[in-house]
Amino acid sequence: MLGSSGRHTRRANSVAPEPGGGGDLDVRLDRAEAWYAARGRPAIFKLTSAAAPPELDEALAARGYTTDGETLGMTVSIKHVVTSEPSFAAQGAVTDLFSGRIDERWFNASCVLSGIGAAQHADYRAILERCVESQTAALFCSVEREGAIVSVAMGSVVEDAVSLVAVATADAQRGKGLAESVLRAILFAAREHGADRGLLNVEAPNQSARRLYERMGFVERYRYWYREAPAAPLGA
Repeated sequence: MLGSSGRHTRRANSVAPEPGGGGDLDVRLDRAEAWYAARGRPAIFKLTSAAAPPELDEALAARGYTTDGETLGMTVSIKHVVTSEPSFAAQGAVTDLFSGRIDERWFNASCVLSGIGAAQHADYRAILERCVESQTAALFCSVEREGAIVSVAMGSVVEDAVSLVAVATADAQRGKGLAESVLRAILFAAREHGADRGLLNVEAPNQSARRLYERMGFVERYRYWYREAPAAPLGA
């Protein structure tokens, strides 16, 4: 499945291998590369250990594709994380949680804390708006200190699960339990909307975030990574 969307997420602009494909692999790769070239993009493949065919990763490496973005998919049972309404122990912090709308202060803080440049704002907003319009519940949470939002996250409830995304905390405020407070608040609210498990992705090198999630009870379920085509030679 070939994906081409806005420029905000690599996931939406990459190839998702699907089982059952047939034909010569080199021909199929040539077609994918040509499809992305026509759109002014490099071909990018999102892979897992179960990606088919099994020789795909090796074939991409032989073509000079680089590896990047190894990410862990993690899950947690909400009942094991939230046993009562969460209390926010971080002193001097004010927590705000709302659903069904995109708060401008949350949006602006999320862009700053996640390093989303102005050129990507419209695409990012469109993604959030689709979540608000199409999912069971879109939950936005932030923590404010001294008048500034310093930690944010979003939860999208679909059926019995809540996907936790856009988790970000100001560098100077890390290690103070703010991200955990935000996540617990979203998990608690998601339970009220019928969710019984939480899902999130974290990049493998992000050891501090992985320690936080593991401490909260999240368990690694699988990993994925990207293979990106080498840049075309000048004049090609």
